[in-house]
Amino acid sequence: IGSTMNDALPEKLYEAGTNAMLNTLEFASHNMKNQAERNMILNLIVTGTKSRYVSVRTKAYECIVKTASFYYEYIGEYIKGIYESTFKAIREDVQPVGMQAIEFWTTLCEEEIYLLEEAQEQEMKGEPVAKPCANYVKQCGQQLCELLLNECLIKQEEDQDEETRNIA
Repeated sequence: IGSTMNDALPEKLYEAGTNAMLNTLEFASHNMKNQAERNMILNLIVTGTKSRYVSVRTKAYECIVKTASFYYEYIGEYIKGIYESTFKAIREDVQPVGMQAIEFWTTLCEEEIYLLEEAQEQEMKGEPVAKPCANYVKQCGQQLCELLLNECLIKQEEDQDEETRNIA
């Protein structure tokens, strides 16, 4: 998969490689436990978010979304780069890419709510917290709210169809 995730390749091939990564991430738990393999996987994904191809950038952000969902416990060392990358995509990239960057933060919020609820239940039972919440969203909450207000709500059109998905 990694050899097909390269901006020097034709768009369709790079997109296929990134899509293959997306489809196999949920089965990569063994690889994600290994620091070197995790670094390789996440470096390929993060590199994809900077591709010249919109389709690849969109798929790469889908990979980041899936990583947040399946491998929350491993994203701590990558969160600063993900933060910078997603914020830039929301502000500057085309709509499909920006929407996936927003989806990352939505998924991260959902994951952290779940972890906090689980921790509360475990504490009530007198059990140790199995999977602690790192509060990534809380740490950047103000900046995230400002970004979403400035980049999304302000861009809403008055007669916009509520069923239409877009960054606004």
